[in-house]
Amino acid sequence: MPKLSEIITPFAKKLAMMPASMKVLAMHLRNDNQITKGGRGRGAPKMTAADGVNLMLAGMIIADAKDIAHYVHEARRMKPFPRGVYDDRLNSFRELTLGAALDLIFERLVKAKPSEFGDIVFTFSQPLHYLQASLEIYDSSRSHLADLKYFQPETSDQGHDAAVFRYSMIDMAGMYDLADIIAGRSSLERYK
Repeated sequence: MPKLSEIITPFAKKLAMMPASMKVLAMHLRNDNQITKGGRGRGAPKMTAADGVNLMLAGMIIADAKDIAHYVHEARRMKPFPRGVYDDRLNSFRELTLGAALDLIFERLVKAKPSEFGDIVFTFSQPLHYLQASLEIYDSSRSHLADLKYFQPETSDQGHDAAVFRYSMIDMAGMYDLADIIAGRSSLERYK
């Protein structure tokens, strides 16, 4: 798996950002222990699936860089509404926070394990002072396995301005592309 310095530019390109902006966001996430810390240069730690999820979330949010770790933390801890899972194989998703659900999906994609998911659509929105997210999961025949809605009231007592989301949606292809970067492989290698 690659190190943080090796994934900044590819992640930035996939999320339509300037690499310098992604680097600043990554620095703030690392300072808040939301990206694996360690040495520098050859001793730098390899990135994990959770690191990829946090960078993806940071790239989807427009906020002051100094506040990005707060918003990623808030997004990760969002809990699903109890309804929305239509297939027993995904019952565990009912209890997972948004961060844990995305980590699980990313881990499977990074390991290039055959996925029981045919498609995934991840959507963010922010009406008023609340964060909302939706995670739709389909099987290979496009049958709906789950349509999870996540909701987290924004805490106004921390002095953070409302965030605006840069990307409102990322699909399975986009997640696979980001997982390929974390895995250190080209998208063609996934099919070998």
